[in-house]
Amino acid sequence: MSLQFQWRGAFANEEINELHVAAFTTRVYSEAEWNWVELTARHSLGWVVARDAERLVGFVNVIWDGLAHAWVQDTMVDPRDPVS
Repeated sequence: MSLQFQWRGAFANEEINELHVAAFTTRVYSEAEWNWVELTARHSLGWVVARDAERLVGFVNVIWDGLAHAWVQDTMVDPRDPVS
């Protein structure tokens, strides 16, 4: 496995919702219910995506108050076996 990390890296709603399912054992939300791309663009200072080749295997969101404070939220790591 060769992980690549990217600050404010591109991701699609479908793949991050699938990662959310793997990380938190929840159901798959539709883009209409939970639009990660729109929400991060509006509320986040930034985020980090982790990829194994093309596959999204990790994500962390850095939320901020727009002034002085930021915090880490939505930390997700795919617990499944890596793709070879």
